[in-house]
Amino acid sequence: MAEANSKPAASQNALLKGLPFGLAIGAALGISLGVAFGLSLDNPLLGLGLGLAFGPGVGLPFAVAIGTALLNRSDDPKDQDDTDTETGA
Repeated sequence: MAEANSKPAASQNALLKGLPFGLAIGAALGISLGVAFGLSLDNPLLGLGLGLAFGPGVGLPFAVAIGTALLNRSDDPKDQDDTDTETGA
């Protein structure tokens, strides 16, 4: 039987790294759109409930996109400081 690889895949790392940002964006979008929808029905609490229910699902694509960008940025060698170079002073 093959050994399981304990190292998470890059897509899992991207999701975990971007999850707080994506959930915040999803909650904000879900709640604001839900309240707007609820106000159109003269029941803002219904809209708030719908926004809270569907907000995290709306935020998952944002979480993956932001997490991927953060992972790519941290892997970029241009962003790291090069301490071996001398400053021309």
